Amino acid sequence: MAFESKILTLDEWDLVAPIVRGVFRNAMPTTEAQAVFPAVMHGENLAGFIHLEALFHYNSIWVAPEHRNNPRVAMRLMLDAHERLSQLHGFSAIAMPEAESHIKMYKRFGGRSLGVHEVWRRDY
Repeated sequence: MAFESKILTLDEWDLVAPIVRGVFRNAMPTTEAQAVFPAVMHGENLAGFIHLEALFHYNSIWVAPEHRNNPRVAMRLMLDAHERLSQLHGFSAIAMPEAESHIKMYKRFGGRSLGVHEVWRRDY
């Protein structure tokens, strides 16, 4: 039996859902706009897959110098971003905070640590 590469359709996501939820403890996306699952099939069986998702990244938060001593400005920015992202079910957002105050802020908004990871980026 040969191996076949394919992109799983939304109807086939049930093949990967138990692994995404159970092994990786991540939420499943809800639409094909949120993720794609390139897979290798061995007959009717899943041999492996990659979960590629449309992932938001808190890339830059900027506060004008005259307002940097006011934590309400950054908190308001985070609150606004959180409210907007909460309306987009199935998406995720990551951050790589450098300051303890930023870590506390991400925790306050329900963020969880993914551990210590080197992050690689490829722009397309």
